[in-house]
Amino acid sequence: MISLKNARGKHNINLFVSGELKSRITRLAQQHHRTVSDTTRQVILIGLRLFEGFTEAEAAAFEEMVRLTRSGRRLRLLRAAETELLNHDRTGDE
Repeated sequence: MISLKNARGKHNINLFVSGELKSRITRLAQQHHRTVSDTTRQVILIGLRLFEGFTEAEAAAFEEMVRLTRSGRRLRLLRAAETELLNHDRTGDE
């Protein structure tokens, strides 16, 4: 006989969800002949993978934006310095 402690595993999470979400999970479980618990676990696992991928992509996009901003700033400074040198050479001021 399996004890209740072993059947549930070492960890559990109690979630309060809207009636609409519970209905959607229940309907999905019925459509695929699974328990609500199994369906909920799968939805969480799949959602977690998607969320991890999304946050990694978001972090990479932010890092790229920072890199482009920094390189753009350097480019503007170089252009300003070049323009200043050209203007200095044209006027002959020393």
